[in-house]
Amino acid sequence: MLTRHANEAVWYQQFKTFVDAWSSVGDDYLGDNPFDKFLYVEEAESWEDFVNWFRGMHGVWAYRGQSDASWALYPSIDRRLRVSGKSQYFEFYQQLDVRSYEQELMSRFQWEAHQYRNYLPEEGDLTSWLALMQHHGTPTRLLDWTASPYVAAYFALEDETPKAAVWAIDLDWLEERGNRILQAQSRKRIPSNPLQRAGYINELLAPGTDEHDDDAPQMVVRVEPRKTDSWMTSQRGLFLCKCWHVPSMNQLVMRMMIHPNLVSTPRIKKLEIGGDLRVDFLEHLNAANIHRGSLFPGLEGFARSLDLDLQIKMHRLSREMVDQAERFQSSMKTSVTENEEGYE
Repeated sequence: MLTRHANEAVWYQQFKTFVDAWSSVGDDYLGDNPFDKFLYVEEAESWEDFVNWFRGMHGVWAYRGQSDASWALYPSIDRRLRVSGKSQYFEFYQQLDVRSYEQELMSRFQWEAHQYRNYLPEEGDLTSWLALMQHHGTPTRLLDWTASPYVAAYFALEDETPKAAVWAIDLDWLEERGNRILQAQSRKRIPSNPLQRAGYINELLAPGTDEHDDDAPQMVVRVEPRKTDSWMTSQRGLFLCKCWHVPSMNQLVMRMMIHPNLVSTPRIKKLEIGGDLRVDFLEHLNAANIHRGSLFPGLEGFARSLDLDLQIKMHRLSREMVDQAERFQSSMKTSVTENEEGYE
């Protein structure tokens, strides 16, 4: 049975109380620390709990797996540009400006990419370039999500971990709230046509002429690039991206949940999964053809899938050996008891 930190009605009351107190401070952005107050968190005790969790969601949701349940939502370039240190008297961290570093990485990638592949995005197709960079390991502002909860569970549990998490965000709400923010700035709504949508998202995410991009929409947007590879299709992949570079993605999601009005139900959820369930989950996923080989078509993905198969087999063997040892110990105790009774 799912372990809920609170049912949704209780969550809303706690959430509203926190936001009322937060609003009295008069600051829209108070860092990432309050993010946990905006999440609806549950914990799975079995595979069935996981299935019931995502089947209980209504509408269109996206999912993301993270191997550490304590991590928040940080795109790779934000993680790379977070500088921290410790002196004799205090600790500090600073989040560096994403724009200049990303533009440098983009320029270098576009300049050299033709040496490694023939088919490249058009020069102005920003999101397709970012997706290609992201896939090959260059830090970007994109955050990987998937339409499949099974794929998200695989990425959460592929590597050994004490506790992983599968995240879910309501895409219907994200789109509706984003359009309200855009219209409040006298911008047009996001088109429903996929090609038109991709072009408009490219415009929203393009570097602004204003030094501080103060007019950029304060929102997170769903990104589905025009040009993708087979891996994105296999993973049913999509991205989320913040339109404004200044706050973190966590802070923008928080802001969207309270402006222009408070949400009444959870729009972002997290299911925590203990590491002791890892192999059981991977066995179920493997049976559904969710593994490294199917998610990353090619020899490298297939080779990695063989390694994971071996881990699963060794785990099964270990369980069988433990069961045999326990049965042997139990039979020995029974035998000793019977002998003692015989002597009496």
